[in-house]
Order: sequence, then C-alpha cells, then structure tokens
Amino acid sequence: MKSNNQKRHGITLFLGLYVRFFRTIVSFLVFLLGIGLFALLITFPLWFIATRHPVVYTTAVLSLIALYLIWRAAKRLSGTSREEVKHFTQKSIELILLLGLLYLVAGFIASARVIPAIIAALPTLGVAGLLFSDTRVKTGRS
Repeated sequence: MKSNNQKRHGITLFLGLYVRFFRTIVSFLVFLLGIGLFALLITFPLWFIATRHPVVYTTAVLSLIALYLIWRAAKRLSGTSREEVKHFTQKSIELILLLGLLYLVAGFIASARVIPAIIAALPTLGVAGLLFSDTRVKTGRS
C-alpha cells in the first residue's frame, strides 16, 4: 500500500507534467501569434502602398535597389585605380541607358506600336553591343 506522501508525489508529478505540456503548447501558440503579428506589421503596409499607390511603391523599391547597388559598387571600387573606376562608371552608364531603352521598346511593343518599337530597338542593340563588347582598359598590371 502506498503512503499519502507517495500518492501526493505521484499526483504532483503528473500535474507538473500536465502543466508543463500545456505551457509548451501555449508558448508555441503565442510564438506563432507573434510571428503572425510581425508578418502582418511588415506585409500589410507594403501591400497597402503597393495596391493604393503603385507608382510610389515602385519608385521606393527601385530606389532601394539602386542605393544597394551603388553601395556595393562603392565598396567594390574602394582601392582601385582611376582607369578602372572610369571603365566601371562608363559600363554602368551604358547599362542604365540600355535598361531605359529596353523599357522604351517594351512600352512600344505593349502598346502595339510597331514602327516606333523598331526605331527604338536600333539604338538599344547598339548600346547592348557597346556594353557587351570585349574592350578592356589597359592598366599597368599584369
């Protein structure tokens, strides 16, 4: 026969495991709720701006991408020679011009304007040829 202390210890142990199990479940549910609220705080404003003000959203996103690319380029070019910086700058300007011309051509194609699309495609091909040509600046390094 078990004594009262042993019975209490068994009940206390069982209740402790029971409480710990439900505390774990509640903690997990609170964690999921926190993640959901955090995601809502991040995505809802982005969704709202993107649907109500698409031009502002697009401009902001493209500006952030441009700032990141400028930061990466500046980080990469630190400690390089003047000729390499000049070459990089020239290629960057050609790339921006190419992207602008591609956007113009895509706009003409989307609006079914064939003649302007063909006319705009010619300088686009020229800039693409300049951008992807294999001319390199000769530096004193080997």
